[in-house]
Amino acid sequence: MRLQLLSDIESGVYAQKLLEIGEGHLHTDQERMVLFTHQFCHVVESEDELNDQVFPNLQQYILDKNWLCERTILAPKNETVAKINKKILDEITSETSGYNSIDTVMSSDDTTSYPVEFLNSLGLSGVPSH
Repeated sequence: MRLQLLSDIESGVYAQKLLEIGEGHLHTDQERMVLFTHQFCHVVESEDELNDQVFPNLQQYILDKNWLCERTILAPKNETVAKINKKILDEITSETSGYNSIDTVMSSDDTTSYPVEFLNSLGLSGVPSH
């Protein structure tokens, strides 16, 4: 199977490697660990180095939506994603806007079932946290 993303052959090769990993077809060492080459990934020593590798010159390109769409950091847990996002957002020096969330229920009958603390603790996918 040949994969291509937006006519980008390199992305297709990357996607094919991910499929091979998922299907267990890549060579492993004696501890059954997948061996990656530098063509597939770049190992970093810290979160800061990871952010610098994925988002180099962030201040210069922060308003370029095409540049941003070409970059992503994947993490297995939402709490890790939130930590990385906060660190990256703290680096942005341009003007920011704050938006208040709504933490009330539609029906007054539900007030005791859904206290404000509970509503504020929800972490919904695709929705910013409270």
